[in-house]
Amino acid sequence: MTTDIDQGTLTNTIRRMLRILGAMPAYVSDPESVQRAARFVHDRMARAESSVRWVESEGFAPLVVAGNGPHLLVTYMDDADPFASGHSGQPPSFRDTAVSGPGILRKAGVVAAAAAELDEERGGRFTLVVETDRNAGSLALEEWLRTNSHRYTAAIWEATDLPVAAPLIIHSAAGRLTLGVTATTNHHYAEAHFGGVVTDLGRQLAAALAEIVTEDHEVRLDGFYDGIADVDAAGMEIYQELGTRTAAWLHRVAPGDVTLPPAHLAMGVFLAPGVVVRSMNLVDRQPYLPVSVEAVVDIHLVPGQDARSVGQSAVRYFKERVPQAQVETLMVRPPVVGKANIAALREAYPRVLKTVPGLNPAGVIESFGIPTVGYASVGRNPENTSGRVTLEETVNGARLIQALSNRMGGAG
Repeated sequence: MTTDIDQGTLTNTIRRMLRILGAMPAYVSDPESVQRAARFVHDRMARAESSVRWVESEGFAPLVVAGNGPHLLVTYMDDADPFASGHSGQPPSFRDTAVSGPGILRKAGVVAAAAAELDEERGGRFTLVVETDRNAGSLALEEWLRTNSHRYTAAIWEATDLPVAAPLIIHSAAGRLTLGVTATTNHHYAEAHFGGVVTDLGRQLAAALAEIVTEDHEVRLDGFYDGIADVDAAGMEIYQELGTRTAAWLHRVAPGDVTLPPAHLAMGVFLAPGVVVRSMNLVDRQPYLPVSVEAVVDIHLVPGQDARSVGQSAVRYFKERVPQAQVETLMVRPPVVGKANIAALREAYPRVLKTVPGLNPAGVIESFGIPTVGYASVGRNPENTSGRVTLEETVNGARLIQALSNRMGGAG
């Protein structure tokens, strides 16, 4: 893939933005810092005479929207990298062409997208959107698209940071189904020592949650694996390459908890659907038994699965084991089977993944009839968890974005 970006101009733009933005914490658990960093991007784009808006609807996180082109370019600021949590606001370290510091990878991803939009020779191609709530499910983007989706013919979305060698293209998108499970009973004054003969809601729901996944990590929902598409041989080779990096990263963030060999680990992370219990709560009413219990369950979906069918299967599962249970859909982000020709993408750029895990906006965007393709401009390095990226890597990320825009527009 080639573009007409002037490398010198692009590198200077990236260097200037990274120097300032890299000193601004933007960790996911501190929304104020995320918004301050996003505000800097807004102000920087405005100084470059880009058409830029700070969009903040009541009840939603803000978005930065820049440009008026027909192709959405969606990146995000709320950094979930655990090693970004230690960012104290110190400026990043520049050494030759390398930039180091906590959270610098996420900043580099945003800067690559901003630089691609600012490129004067390609003016008018993009509408850049910087999310500040990606890890909450892109709720602000969904709200904004309700009144703006008709303006766009295609969308390019940045994937959640992963231990991959970037840049690369992502053909399809994973999904997420979040369910709330609640149950109540009417034995308001049954003391705890009667728990052997009357319903113990906590134990009942805990058992259902524990049994939803087998010891072999298989999900016990009827029809859960229906429709999942196979990965071709070319795609499988790339996933196998990711095994060592994935294992090394997990050994750092979850030491002692990884037992699978690297190849199987990569398959489980990138290609297998799964279920995660996010929370389980009950009210301690000592000396009486709890009369209500609730849990939140995340179901990770992969392309080919049907979110509605999986949700219906989950309802049946919980009601069979906890008859008084009520199951509510808290969020649905359907998986997306990409419409781009994956073989043609590989001819132009060989590093194409079928899909990657993690929350992404593809399902939201495609629900408005806009075709999507994903990309990763940066990747976590298990050997340098404090964060390091080179200017060349960031430039290559911007170039990939431009090339994808060409292809989505039929020019590539």
